[in-house]
Amino acid sequence: MRAILSFVPFLSVCFVISLCRFIIKSPDLEWRFVMTVSEELIELLVCPVCRARVAQTRDGGGLECTGCRRVYPIRDAIPVMLADESEIADSGGEGE
Repeated sequence: MRAILSFVPFLSVCFVISLCRFIIKSPDLEWRFVMTVSEELIELLVCPVCRARVAQTRDGGGLECTGCRRVYPIRDAIPVMLADESEIADSGGEGE
């Protein structure tokens, strides 16, 4: 019984780590958790403005349109595909 109970803290840590797939260092030097969107979902999504494909940004915090360069935020692992919530990316490009 003690052996089983000794694994409980370890399993709960593994569960938390599995929920947040990546820990990314942000530019302002604060650690933050980024929850990724599945590749299958990204393949189905298109930009609501120009209907072009979208790709995940390098920092994993949004989806960037390959056509009009709008970046749609990802909140709680859910892409917010609203034109009002999007921002236009720099000419340098944030996408992959």
